[in-house]
Amino acid sequence: MRKRIQKSMMFILIAILVPIYLIMSVGVYQRNLKILEGEIKQEASYIKRAVDLSGTEYLAQLDDVDQGTRVTSTGEVLYDSRNDGSTMENHKTRAEVQQALKNGTGEKIRMSDTVRKELYYYAVLLDDGNVLRVSKSMDSLMWTSLNILPV
Repeated sequence: MRKRIQKSMMFILIAILVPIYLIMSVGVYQRNLKILEGEIKQEASYIKRAVDLSGTEYLAQLDDVDQGTRVTSTGEVLYDSRNDGSTMENHKTRAEVQQALKNGTGEKIRMSDTVRKELYYYAVLLDDGNVLRVSKSMDSLMWTSLNILPV
């Protein structure tokens, strides 16, 4: 009888803790995503202003951006902080670039083909008609869940 009560209590405890853990994981992930969105939007705004005022030479001075890319309205990569832009594929079909060309800004979370990580992309239309795209790596929901474990 005692073992049966203990098993029942363990089941109830697990049935309560697992959903709480999942809800906390999603909450922490959403909070981290909002912080990252705010940071990258502010960073893109600063870079856009600097490029609009002093020219594209400013991009070469950046060292704290995970990835910065300057793309023409036809999708040609003019500059990339990690790779030779002339060897990169056309970016016209990228959702964040299309949104920026249409609305002035665009954003997308997806797996990067270049660095093989999940990245948050934010793109903004420059005064010269080109698109500045800034990205930062982010933890996945699974990685966030593992990070909040008290182990």
